[in-house]
Amino acid sequence: MRSKYSIVFLVLFSFIFSACQAAPTEASLPTNEPTKIPPSSTPLPSDTPIPSETPLPTETPIPTNTPLPAGVLFRDDFEGVFQPGWEWENEKPDHWKFSGDGWLQIDGERNSLLTDQVQNNLLWYPLPAGDFAIVAHIKASPTMDFQQVTLYLYEDPSNYVAVNRGFCSFCVAGGGAFFMEYKTSGNVGAYNFVTDADDFYLKITSVGNNISGYYALALDEWVRIGQFGNYFEFMKVGIGVSSVGAADELVGLIDFFEISLP
Repeated sequence: MRSKYSIVFLVLFSFIFSACQAAPTEASLPTNEPTKIPPSSTPLPSDTPIPSETPLPTETPIPTNTPLPAGVLFRDDFEGVFQPGWEWENEKPDHWKFSGDGWLQIDGERNSLLTDQVQNNLLWYPLPAGDFAIVAHIKASPTMDFQQVTLYLYEDPSNYVAVNRGFCSFCVAGGGAFFMEYKTSGNVGAYNFVTDADDFYLKITSVGNNISGYYALALDEWVRIGQFGNYFEFMKVGIGVSSVGAADELVGLIDFFEISLP
């Protein structure tokens, strides 16, 4: 009888032991907590510096018009640079330069606007509408035929005005003179005033329908060379130096050039 109960007890014990072995333990159950990543010992890189902006190149200075007094429309004192607005015709760089003391030097060559319809190193500037006065202070010593320093109002061979200090041995006694020549709207004329001056001022004015040419040996002491009634509207004024048939090149020095109201 005892043996029968012993066998039953052993069977029950074995079954309970096997069930306990199959059940998962608490430690093996999955957890709902997020996995924690331990901090890295490697230092994070610092922020990369933002490069500064590269400075933009500065622009090359452009000459601007010199501040002008009332009534003066344009002026150039030739202080080592041209004021804006000039235009070269047939520029020969080796025949002009700025001197160190504020003069523009032009060496005249063997052509002339009035005889050849072409001239080297002519400087042109646009004229204002209406009345105007043009003045230039010049130094030159023409001593050979057709050497001259000239202010031009010029459109074409049939329409021009030229006021100059020149030399013409068969035009006036001694050859040296201030000259005014013009050809415009069918009118032709020429005037002269004998001189040997080598430091002088030339002026052209256009007032109403009259154009006049002047010279002065001191500023504002004007002497009229000639005048004519004009019915042509010139668009530009020029200044140039020429030697034409002379053996030597005439050197012309221009101190200033000015356009103003008359």
